[in-house]
Amino acid sequence: MGIIILLVAPSEALASNSPPLLALQGALRSGKIAKVLSQPVRRLPPGTRRIKQVTLDVRAQLVADYRSGLGIYELGRKHGLHRYTVAQHLTAAGVVMRRTITNAERVRAQELYMSGAPVAEVARRLRRDPATVKKMIRDRPAEPSLPA
Repeated sequence: MGIIILLVAPSEALASNSPPLLALQGALRSGKIAKVLSQPVRRLPPGTRRIKQVTLDVRAQLVADYRSGLGIYELGRKHGLHRYTVAQHLTAAGVVMRRTITNAERVRAQELYMSGAPVAEVARRLRRDPATVKKMIRDRPAEPSLPA
């Protein structure tokens, strides 16, 4: 059997009836400590995390949850994944993300801005973040390609 280290407060170190010592004796008698010590020890190097495997079933559940209205952050919390990983799997499954900037939305933002509305007002009207609106105003809408 391995080495057991007992840490107790200095004031309790010599008392034979101290709560930590009594708890340890009870755990030894019940076999709890032997059960824990007999299990294999697997440790990850500091600063690393376990990578969760995303199976086809998990991906299908992600798609179903997203289509039912859950957001990227909520899906990440529910499935134990990073939001970026969730977005990658949804995109790979062919899901069109809800908040993609459409050309119509981009044109509307530019029209509102050119008519004199400040960025904050345009953002409020379009229900977008002001930083997103600035991108919409700066970028030109994609024009449909004409056949040559």
